[in-house]
Amino acid sequence: MEFRGQIYNTLIEFKEADNLAHETLKGLNGYNSNAYSINPIITTDNKFILVELKGFESELLEAGFEFVTLDKSIIKVVEL
Repeated sequence: MEFRGQIYNTLIEFKEADNLAHETLKGLNGYNSNAYSINPIITTDNKFILVELKGFESELLEAGFEFVTLDKSIIKVVEL
């Protein structure tokens, strides 16, 4: 399975991007969230993924995001 996202090396970078995404989309018709993303998706090499929100691709692109197609195999799975 594939999805679109942008990978960040640090949690600080992820949080800055998350805030930018939220500020870019708040007030737009159809976006009614208090936050863009609650928690990042962590990769197998301990990086952080911000996932592209469907329906807002052009607005995010205009804000400078460069989402790419990613494979779910890079997602870190925590064993319980």
